[in-house]
Amino acid sequence: MVTTAAEEKVYRIAPQIMRGRFLYMSAALWFVPVFMLIVGEPVDGLLFGLFGVIWMIAGAIFVWAGRTSGLYVSPQGISYRAPGMTISTTWANVERIDKRIIYGDGEVEGLALREPGWQPNALIGGATAIMKYSPGHFLQARSVELYKTFIPLSSLQTKHWRDAEIGAQIRRCAPHLFE
Repeated sequence: MVTTAAEEKVYRIAPQIMRGRFLYMSAALWFVPVFMLIVGEPVDGLLFGLFGVIWMIAGAIFVWAGRTSGLYVSPQGISYRAPGMTISTTWANVERIDKRIIYGDGEVEGLALREPGWQPNALIGGATAIMKYSPGHFLQARSVELYKTFIPLSSLQTKHWRDAEIGAQIRRCAPHLFE
């Protein structure tokens, strides 16, 4: 998919979505030391310091991912670019607007593709291959499989993406999806 910068419009992940994901991650991360305090286990400053450093690193990763991830829409097609992967396709390959259950996001509305458009980097591709065989990771592996033929919209923008600027642009580029 070749486009010029003038034709392509970039939609970054909505800040409220990144904020919600960061709060969820923070609560999960801080659960361990707080639970240890509640049950009366000794928790020293080193443990809290370690969790604090991990929390700051995770926060930096969230900021970086939020600034580098996004939906790229042009008259030729659409791509979702995130650290480690790209899902890219032409409008002719988009079959319909569909809903899928994605691990961690619940029901997500997006674009169902006829042929896979997923292009992982070596790290994500290798991790995905290993994850298939890891006990307890079935849901995550299944979600990765769904991304191969699905570009999420509602989990990156808003549940009301059809009424937003991105919905109007998709309607202009691919009116067949709204018929």
